[in-house]
Amino acid sequence: MKPPFKLDEHPRRPRPLLSNPPAGYFDQLPMRVMARLPQADAREASSGWRWLARHSPALRTALASVALLGALRLLSI
Repeated sequence: MKPPFKLDEHPRRPRPLLSNPPAGYFDQLPMRVMARLPQADAREASSGWRWLARHSPALRTALASVALLGALRLLSI
């Protein structure tokens, strides 16, 4: 039988203090993130799947399910 474990009997290890972020980091963060994203015009021009994005998520899930089941049916023939 295992001896009972009591958390209060075990001292906590001291945690290292976290450093402060650089000055203005959170003010610049949104612009940095937006600069790394591809431009919307380039994304729309190259995408042939725009028609799918116009539909609801439920319909897209249903279409994906039908496509997957159809592919599995073709593979089992």
